[in-house]
Amino acid sequence: MTIIYTFAMAAMCALWILASQQFTPLPLLLIFFIGGLCNGGIQTSLTHYLLISVPADRMVGISMIMSVTTGAIAGVSGTLLGGGLLRVLRSLGVEGLMVYRVYFIIILVFVIGAIAMTMRLKPLADKAVKDVLGIFFSVRDWRALFALQKIYGSRSEEQEQDIIEKLAVIRSDLSEESLVAFLASPSFLTRSRAITALGEIYFSKATAFKLIEELQKGEFTTAYLAAEVLGEHQIYEAIPHLRKALDSDDVFLRGKAMLALAQLVDAESYQKISDIFAATENPRLLIHGGRAFVYIGNSNNLRLILRKVAQPHLAPSVRDDLLFSLCEICGVGETFYRLYNLFINDRRALVREVNGLLQEVRAKDVELFNNLSALQNAWVECTNSSAVRIPDCSALAKTMENRDCLDEIGKMLCDPTLEISAELCFTLVLIIIAKAV
Repeated sequence: MTIIYTFAMAAMCALWILASQQFTPLPLLLIFFIGGLCNGGIQTSLTHYLLISVPADRMVGISMIMSVTTGAIAGVSGTLLGGGLLRVLRSLGVEGLMVYRVYFIIILVFVIGAIAMTMRLKPLADKAVKDVLGIFFSVRDWRALFALQKIYGSRSEEQEQDIIEKLAVIRSDLSEESLVAFLASPSFLTRSRAITALGEIYFSKATAFKLIEELQKGEFTTAYLAAEVLGEHQIYEAIPHLRKALDSDDVFLRGKAMLALAQLVDAESYQKISDIFAATENPRLLIHGGRAFVYIGNSNNLRLILRKVAQPHLAPSVRDDLLFSLCEICGVGETFYRLYNLFINDRRALVREVNGLLQEVRAKDVELFNNLSALQNAWVECTNSSAVRIPDCSALAKTMENRDCLDEIGKMLCDPTLEISAELCFTLVLIIIAKAV
């Protein structure tokens, strides 16, 4: 901040040097505004710099000494040096407005020297100059500052949660330290909301390590939220701790750890994630495991998802999420998301959409289109019943051999005893068509 204010002081000197001889209110108001801003700002920032470097028990006394000393020095130097310089300039024959132009040129030289000295000061653990300047023009940061004013003093749990909620909506980086402070709250709800709010901003390494601490000590409480934020923010230092979390009895934490490790591309954990997914029946682990497979991107995991989705007892919400993950791995997630809404709400419109896609398949791959006829009757069934027995699809499966994710789907369709849900049948048909298009 001191650097910014000294540059502003230099700008004020330049404005005086370039001032018009005619009275113009707006430029003069700007000059005096900058002058007042610099007068208060430089004093405040230098006091802040000084007080950080002195012991806490001496702050009051030193601040009083500094105020008296700097005030006296400023008054004496302004009277003697400033007035003396103007008198010298007049004695040298400089007259009129030129006296003040020369005066501020000389002052500007001193201010440039002050800028050079300020730049050499050891920087405090604070924001960079560009970030501070950005605050002046950021409505979001101003809103955060007003919200942060409410933090000081004792507060109830409800007040703290209200503050966190406002900071979460604002999403300003200025709220980082305050949100970290809330992690020490005895309230689970306050801590969890603070972690969620931290997930919405860019935070420092120091905050990342605080979240790793929360991951280590918050099992069965807030550790799963910390794992989620660490994965989304690509904090690679958390990988060893997330690996340990895969063995936790906290199902919420295990699920988030699976997803976070996939987001962090931790290849060493991929096999364990697959093993957990294959062995579990827990809905949260299935959903997070499926999402982890999307980040891993290995088509070998399709077989695991297909086996789970084919189970008749699977909850509809879990099944739908796994179907979406299946399609995302195959690269047709957007198409599935759009058409699945039609599958639920408007089957006639869905059939029209799919028939249009089938015509595109026919134009590009006649053999695949002809072999899809085995699934066409199943398609009619899947729009009118809850379960479908797959007909002989051996010819279709042969055309899909060694074709990316279609190979695993072909192997599944070759099981003549297989009965699958209407939703899975629709998804398989859609994947085949979308990949062909």
